[in-house]
Amino acid sequence: MSFFVALTYALPPGTPKDRVGMLRRAFVDTMGDREFFAEMKKFRLEVDPVGGKEVEEIINDFFKLDTALIGKLKDIFYK
Repeated sequence: MSFFVALTYALPPGTPKDRVGMLRRAFVDTMGDREFFAEMKKFRLEVDPVGGKEVEEIINDFFKLDTALIGKLKDIFYK
């Protein structure tokens, strides 16, 4: 049996850019750490990271959605 879990790390608006950069670098460093992946493998966890810039673009795209589409998505997700 397998399942999918997605975790997104977010910071509040106005977080200083140097802190955002520091946390993004720490994430990238962790995703490049062989020991981290060895631990994940022991627990049979698959890691498929998405970088901060890409997540930021995805989130920003949500704010560009047409209001009619947002209404349809609400109907789908909140029924």
